Amino acid sequence: MILRYISSSALSICNKHMLGGGPDNLKFNYPLLLSCIHSIANYVFTSILLAVFYKHERKTKSESLSVYLHSTVPTAFCAVLDIGLSNASLQYISLSFYTIVKSIVPVWVLVFSVLFGLERMKLSIFVVISLMCLGVALTVMGEIHFSWFGFVLIQSASMSSGLRWSLTQLLLRKNTQKSIAQKPFSGDKEDSEIVVEEKKDSKDNNPIKTLHRLSPVMAIMFAIGSLWLEATGVNGWIESPFFQSFPTALRTLSFILFGACLALGMTLSQFYVVLSTSV
Repeated sequence: MILRYISSSALSICNKHMLGGGPDNLKFNYPLLLSCIHSIANYVFTSILLAVFYKHERKTKSESLSVYLHSTVPTAFCAVLDIGLSNASLQYISLSFYTIVKSIVPVWVLVFSVLFGLERMKLSIFVVISLMCLGVALTVMGEIHFSWFGFVLIQSASMSSGLRWSLTQLLLRKNTQKSIAQKPFSGDKEDSEIVVEEKKDSKDNNPIKTLHRLSPVMAIMFAIGSLWLEATGVNGWIESPFFQSFPTALRTLSFILFGACLALGMTLSQFYVVLSTSV
């Protein structure tokens, strides 16, 4: 949890410095390109981690196309919406306002966890959701430089984030749930073998492997969006001063890769929190 909050705060500050329109910011107006490079870097980083720390593990069967389309792709799509909309909103709202509105993510997590059957609706959950919504509403009313467009972006990102982490828990615990559902444990030898297999399956679903599986899909989605919306035109990144010469391109990529390291730490810590606790 400590790593999650530190990396999340540092990443928000880094992205605001890159994407913000203030006089002290870089004004890198390509949030989809930024997120695409982060996703590619995450795939490279997780590949290295798997090669170093998991090289002796047995290889598992790859997912079928049907399972991939029904589990991995929707989770990756929600992650793309969460990250892309969050980064885009930083061009229109302050970092403090961004942080406050983003704090409503647990509300959406609770809503989707109830819808997916991960949690039961209780009076305490309803009260928590109501109080958090009221707090955010009062904060929004007190914002001096309010941008409706920025607010819609960050609120949509928060909703996508709630759906993303609910789907992530379903993805991480999928094999374990299958093993338990097939046969209840009765204490004999045959059942103990099932439990062993269940543990192996859950090991295969560790956060590093999950991020490694999601990152290529996310990178492709971000790349398509960036090429469509950000690449060409008067202010497109193809003609951008950020990439006009090798030194400036190297400097830009250094900033982006630093943010990618923070994003990796934040995402893996979030995965571990979701895996080890309830949504």
